[in-house]
Amino acid sequence: MQGACSREVIQLELFLGYIVKAFMLPPGSNFFAIIAGLGLRIKWPRLGNSVAAISFATLWLLSLPIVAGLLLVSVEHYPALDTNSPVSGEVIVILGGKRNSSSPEYGGDTVGADTLERIRYGAKLGRELDLPIAVTGGRGRVSTSEPLGILMARVLEDEFNQPASWIETTSLNTAENALNLRSILPVDNIILVTHSLHMSRALRIFEKAGFAVKAAPMDIPAHTAGGSRFTLHDGLPSASALLISRSVLYEGLGSVYYALRY
Repeated sequence: MQGACSREVIQLELFLGYIVKAFMLPPGSNFFAIIAGLGLRIKWPRLGNSVAAISFATLWLLSLPIVAGLLLVSVEHYPALDTNSPVSGEVIVILGGKRNSSSPEYGGDTVGADTLERIRYGAKLGRELDLPIAVTGGRGRVSTSEPLGILMARVLEDEFNQPASWIETTSLNTAENALNLRSILPVDNIILVTHSLHMSRALRIFEKAGFAVKAAPMDIPAHTAGGSRFTLHDGLPSASALLISRSVLYEGLGSVYYALRY
């Protein structure tokens, strides 16, 4: 895989990612557009009204569970891993996600909810397939914090009784997860554990790093898995649906950027 840049560039990318989330994704983008539309009404009433109305309508649609579900279906392509069939993998790789900084109930930093979900599923696969586990994640924006890989390994062993055989602690993004693990793992065939929404981008970047990857997505929505039908509730707006829509759009932008960048 070509195109790896300096740590300073990656830190800048992480910072710009937060800017993108705030200004280019809902609900922030919609609110700013509505304000702009109201301002345009002073000189161009029809244009201003149109901009504000379209922004409000888009925000409403993205808040509907049925729309969020359809967006998920459009980007999630990998089924749950069938552990009852032979699986071609030598190591289970669990990708790090978010962290909770300075959690008083844990006496300091600990893994975030999405990282904990991945650890839980990775530990399950480790028991069922009797395979070693690798975890990966660096310090993030705060250089003095404990690496996420260390936090993951601690939770994996202390709470799930599954030791991590390899701990990668310097990566800042998915591309570095793949590159750094490529330098320490003695195998090519891996089982990759991450959220289903993130799997397409992660799998492509790990394959570019030289791995043969078996997808093990988790948090697969019922609509995607074929285990549920849309109900009346899916036509009512909700904050959780808006969050899903926002995540799908962000992942789409991330996939395009990774295709150009890496």
